[in-house]
Amino acid sequence: MCFLIKNGNAKHYSTANHPAITSNEFVSITLDSHGIAWIENTQRGIFRYRHSDQTLRHFLPKVDGVHSYSVQRNLLIFEDVDKTLWVNPQGGGFGYYDRDADMLMPFYNEPGAADCRFSNVIHTAYTDRQGNLWISTYNKGVECIAQAFSPFQHQLVSTEKKLTSNEVRACIQTHDDYLFVSTKDGLT
Repeated sequence: MCFLIKNGNAKHYSTANHPAITSNEFVSITLDSHGIAWIENTQRGIFRYRHSDQTLRHFLPKVDGVHSYSVQRNLLIFEDVDKTLWVNPQGGGFGYYDRDADMLMPFYNEPGAADCRFSNVIHTAYTDRQGNLWISTYNKGVECIAQAFSPFQHQLVSTEKKLTSNEVRACIQTHDDYLFVSTKDGLT
């Protein structure tokens, strides 16, 4: 269940009163810089609550292919230097939030498209201070997307380029611009 409380008044969202909610077990809530709440529960996808019009919407993005492994719960929400909101909902579907269209858009291209370049099933993603987007798809190493160029530039960083493992689990940039990459087999 999810309660929104202000001035002693509460609005309750649950399976009993909202058709998009199929589980009352909510896990986490994140606020973006526009004051929009992004809410995770135990079902696939993510909920967006916008207080300005008091709407709760469930986003269920299309996910790349069928994988032999199960995708772990891996909610990820962050804003880049241009205030683009990047979202990896539970169950996969990495993309960005288009505020004007009120939609989660797939990164680069639609999953399953003939010209698909990137999987939207990821382990982690990170944006550095220079605006580069670092993406780790399952067992593919780290891909650096330099968005400042049009079309963007792409570079794959893998075990051939000194990572300890291609299963990258987190990235972070230090104040002096070093990039730490953690893998299942160590830190690079």
